[in-house]
Amino acid sequence: MSLQGRGAAWVFVAPFSVGFAALCAGPLAASLYLSLTDASGASARRAEYVGLANYREALGVDWTARGTPAAPGPWLAGDGRPTDPLVYRSVGNSLAYTAMTVPVTLVMSLMLALLLMQPVRGFTIVRTVVYLPHLLGGVASLVIWSWLLNPRYGGLNAAIRAAYAAADPLARATLGVTTEGWPVPDWLFSPAWCKPALVLIRAGTVGGSVLILMAALRRIPRELEEAAALDGAGAWMRLRRVTLPQLRPALAFVGLIETVFAMQAFTESYILSHRSQQDGLLFAATYLYRTAFESPHRLGYAATIGWILAGTTAVVVAPWLVWGRRRAAHEKGGT
Repeated sequence: MSLQGRGAAWVFVAPFSVGFAALCAGPLAASLYLSLTDASGASARRAEYVGLANYREALGVDWTARGTPAAPGPWLAGDGRPTDPLVYRSVGNSLAYTAMTVPVTLVMSLMLALLLMQPVRGFTIVRTVVYLPHLLGGVASLVIWSWLLNPRYGGLNAAIRAAYAAADPLARATLGVTTEGWPVPDWLFSPAWCKPALVLIRAGTVGGSVLILMAALRRIPRELEEAAALDGAGAWMRLRRVTLPQLRPALAFVGLIETVFAMQAFTESYILSHRSQQDGLLFAATYLYRTAFESPHRLGYAATIGWILAGTTAVVVAPWLVWGRRRAAHEKGGT
């Protein structure tokens, strides 16, 4: 590249560089320094440098608590008690929610994308309906879901009870049992069902991922599937051997985005948390917010939790990056 070309490139990249430095790099550096101080809401300007004390408090284990009833479960190598159990609890909740929601949303997005790519009249309206919840998400949507998931009066459990009643004659005739008294989920009022409830809510807003996968499906050359069909490959074989390998970069991107969103989930936890969940929806972002903006407003410690969440998220999304880059490197080597 000539000197003049390099100068033009720097001119074009300058606005992004300035914006990144002012809006991203600067706040990141400030939050990293803040995590090394004892800053609080009342004395942020008089914060003192404490080094890694916040990280030791957040991730440390008190081995003097060995054998006490408050000792944690088997996820620690010994019988020690975490210095701050809520850090482990909140990060663990975020990881569990991510492990539950990402496979569900990824599979559902792929199935919907494959279905909506079929040349069926009227599917244009269906595509709009599928994408609409993605645009209408937010607090109002979560409030509606809280009504639907009410265990006593909600519409979802009413539908489950109606299904039980409809299946009762068949169950009596074939199994000799009655559906009366069959369990109905407590959803947001249960520690066991609160996370599946959030997965259900997230599954209803996969329109953005569906749109990405549909765009990737349109880029697949039809000649590949036609050649596979001429060779005798059935629909399932064409999906496994032709469609899915071509979709690998898009699937990796969707998986990465869904993972990041799940790890950073905050609004769902903040709006739908309930005392009966026993901190089942206490995510890392929610605990960060509570630490920073509720008494005693420990801003430095909240920044520490933020960096712990960032490091955990980086580890979780790394497999998606590796998986997607392998496909890109393979294609580059093939050319």
